Formats: sequence, C-alpha cells, structure tokens
Amino acid sequence: MKILKRILAINLIALTLMTIPMVFTDLSTTSVVQAASSIKISKKKKTLRVGDKYTLKITGTSKKVKWKSSNKKVATVNSKGKVKAKKKGTATITAKVGGKKYKCKITVKKAKVLKVGNHTLKYGKYRWHYTYGKQKDDMTYTINKDGTFSYIRKWTNYKGTKYTDTGSGKYKVYYSKGDDYDPTSCWVIRFIVKKYHSTYEPANSHPIDYYLYDVTKNNKFQERQGVASFTYKGN
Repeated sequence: MKILKRILAINLIALTLMTIPMVFTDLSTTSVVQAASSIKISKKKKTLRVGDKYTLKITGTSKKVKWKSSNKKVATVNSKGKVKAKKKGTATITAKVGGKKYKCKITVKKAKVLKVGNHTLKYGKYRWHYTYGKQKDDMTYTINKDGTFSYIRKWTNYKGTKYTDTGSGKYKVYYSKGDDYDPTSCWVIRFIVKKYHSTYEPANSHPIDYYLYDVTKNNKFQERQGVASFTYKGN
C-alpha cells in the first residue's frame, strides 16, 4: 500500500511539473495578443482644409512610433504625428510600431476663405506694418476660420521706446458707411480683443479693439495711424 501511494505521489508531481510550463506559455501568448490589440491610432479617417494642422496619436504603447505619409504633396507628417494639409487630395498617414502598422486616411479639401467685400483673404497669418518718423507699428495677425484671432504687436513710440503687445479674441467683417476714424464707406475688419497684455504700463493694460478699413479696395487697409499693406504670411 505504501509503495502504491509513493507511485501515485510521484506521478502527481510529474504531471504537475509538465502542466506548469504550458500554463506559463499560454499566459505569455495571451499577454502579447492583448498588448498588440490595445495599441490604437486616434483616427482612422480625417478631413482637413488646406493649411489645417492635426495631430494623430498612438495609444497603448511606449514604443517608438515611426510616421510616414503616402503623398507628401497632399499632407505631411512629422515625427510627433502632426499632420499638415498641403493641397487638395488624399493621403494615407501610417504609424509603424514594431512590425505592425496603423493607418489614417487624410482627405484634404480646399481652404475656406474670409470674404471682405470683393476680396478673399486666406486664413492664416497676416502682417500689417506702418512707419511714421520714429513711430513704428508692426503687427502679425493670425486669423482663424472659427471667427477667432490672435496677434503680436511690436511698436515704437515717438521717443523711440519699444513695446510688445499680445492679444486674442474674435473678429467680424461688415460694411461701414463711415465713422470717426474713416468717413469713407468701405468694408471693415473689426478685431474685438478679449485677452490682452502689454509691456507698456502692464499694470494698467486693457483690451483695445482694432479696426482695419479697406479704403483702397486693393488689400490695403487703413488703421488709425495710416494706410499700410495687409500681407499674407502663410499658415
């Protein structure tokens, strides 16, 4: 009887030892499958306008991601997954993680434009520059398609002292029959400043709206100081 019990115990131990590696192997395989399935790309399809930027993301892994565009003339992508729409068309953005690829189809449409009277202004950055003696005014407006804007203004007063203003807010376009600044009937872009900061008496800084008057009907706008070109600088 004792011999039989020993034989049974030995067989049970041997069977257990044979089963353990199989369990570990199954767990290892399962974890690999689960890890691969948890890796995802944030978008599989995305529509952009020319000039738009959008950042794709890969989640579920800490491994290095390699990004690639199938058509750089339509859309480019950098090492961080930021896509920039270049021209109308389609492109596939591919993210490679290890040996697996994750794709997003990018469709690029024509850029919408801002209508100012008979003019069409592309969304993006514009430079407005004015000089009068020692006084200089150099502003860069960023006009967004959602009706918002931001700006950086670097200006010099009549004493030659330099200052910097920054601000943001909303803009609107309308036709004016004349006002205190310009009695001429013309189209106007009004930049309504909501947030504002200036190195000129910053403790007393307060928002100041800007008005640009299309007095020459040729993309030349008059501000309070005078007439200057409103030049498109790109996105």
